[in-house]
Amino acid sequence: MKMMLKKLNAVKLRAFTLIEMKDTKTLYNFHKITMASLVTRTLLIKARAMAFC
Repeated sequence: MKMMLKKLNAVKLRAFTLIEMKDTKTLYNFHKITMASLVTRTLLIKARAMAFC
């Protein structure tokens, strides 16, 4: 049962990141935002900034 829940959470996270990439505005309005996605977003922004500089 726990393994099933872990798999479901992994799928949710994948779907979450896909939505995140498509539309960040709705994500900011989305209340169930996790710290993990915030951290990954900031890392992506930093990586992009470094690539353009």
